[in-house]
Amino acid sequence: LTPSMQAKVSYSRRIRRPGTQELNPFPTFFDVQNVFIGNPSLNPEYTDAYELGLTRSGKYGTLQVSPFYRKTSNVIRVIINTADHIDGREVTSVSFSNLATSNSWGTDVNGSIRLGPKFSGFTGFNVFKMVTDGGSLSSVGSNAVMWMTRFSGTSQFTPTWSVTANYMYRAPMKIERGEFSSTQMTMLSLRQKLLEGKGAVSLRVQDPFNTMRFKIKTGDDNLIQFTERQFGVRAVFLTFQYNFGQTPKFRVPKQDDQPQAQTGFPPP
Repeated sequence: LTPSMQAKVSYSRRIRRPGTQELNPFPTFFDVQNVFIGNPSLNPEYTDAYELGLTRSGKYGTLQVSPFYRKTSNVIRVIINTADHIDGREVTSVSFSNLATSNSWGTDVNGSIRLGPKFSGFTGFNVFKMVTDGGSLSSVGSNAVMWMTRFSGTSQFTPTWSVTANYMYRAPMKIERGEFSSTQMTMLSLRQKLLEGKGAVSLRVQDPFNTMRFKIKTGDDNLIQFTERQFGVRAVFLTFQYNFGQTPKFRVPKQDDQPQAQTGFPPP
């Protein structure tokens, strides 16, 4: 549109085939009352995505606004049955099923900033509404507004020392017959260049505040079940890196698409 503003319109059609965990028909018991079982009759889900992108570049960085609309057919969703019968006894089963459609629309807002050689950063915000319809043969559905945000900043406080901080937060998210609690993640990294820039030592602390966990509330008219899972990703990494030849160019990785409603259950 102008030397500093760009517009983009895109359409894509995507396919997501069910994974091994979702198809595995053999039951796995978490305990005497809870069982996980896949559905080998699952069909792939298809998504038609329409997106508009507006990007404004300036002296100190860029700002990008990307509204979108996505329609998914045969959408794969987790199904929890609190009155299922397996191996001759009544249990709560976790499985998967194809629902009719899922429609979502919203926008991504992403910005990057660079204040000279001392600081650079990236921030993003995503909000969207998702409506799922189980179809004429199912009463399962959902209607919810979801949002998440993320931040990354790097400070080069000396020519050889730099510090990086990353933070992600996802708000509580309603799903079919349940709700995910909020989740957040922090990562800190300290890096020193060595050997005239050819080498580097990095100290990275992952999830220092031990917040990477989630809770899920699911159920029906018979039973409400609460599940909490701790991911156990809290760790410290010390890395030495040496580059041969030309120094690689680093870039900010492309952000993932909108978060989909995942099961959150450990694999069998």
